[in-house]
Amino acid sequence: MNKFEVNSFQVPNVLVDELLEHLSGNELKCYLFIVRKTKGWQKEEDAISISQFIKATKLSNRVIIQSCKKLVDLGLIEQKTGYRNTNVYLCKKVTCDEKSHVTKTTTAYDEKSQESMTKSHTQKYNINTLYTKDNKEIYKESKKFISPTLEEIQNEINLKNYNNITAIKFFEFYEMKNWMVGKTKMSNWKMALSRADREWQTNHTKQEKRRDSIMRAIDRLQDGRLICERD
Repeated sequence: MNKFEVNSFQVPNVLVDELLEHLSGNELKCYLFIVRKTKGWQKEEDAISISQFIKATKLSNRVIIQSCKKLVDLGLIEQKTGYRNTNVYLCKKVTCDEKSHVTKTTTAYDEKSQESMTKSHTQKYNINTLYTKDNKEIYKESKKFISPTLEEIQNEINLKNYNNITAIKFFEFYEMKNWMVGKTKMSNWKMALSRADREWQTNHTKQEKRRDSIMRAIDRLQDGRLICERD
């Protein structure tokens, strides 16, 4: 038997020979660090804080917790809560006879992870199908326009302080047109109400200017007639 080198620690041969392909890099980092802190110091178990893991492995808190949980489920380590809620870790003996159990557990993890990814993808696909050509009717149904009531129009006018349009005038105009804007069904009646108020104000201003212009022309015409009668 070869003499073990000083200032070093041992790991089970089965870890490299049989289990290495089933562990991720992060899980292997955490496992080796636990072995170093326990067997490397001739201890059966040791309390290891998350900050120690982070300093040694440069992994995030979440990744360390997930990796240690998988190592526990694989049967490579044991974990329990110690003083001040610090986790205490114990390396379990892993032999070739136990290798099949670890492999089965790893396979179960991989299948569970794949199932979770598939489920997530399926849910995402189901949401996206609302916008595909095959589901055009579903999409149209969700975007169906609901015409407002006279009361709703009046409330919107009061809320926005529209002064140039009345609720009854707006309602009757578009109700007669079946709430169509040109050849397209109206999609937002509140925007149409705002536009109608602006357009009515613009048209009203133009009408007033036209009426004033006519009145001035009439006045000039009357003044001319008076002058002719005097002459």
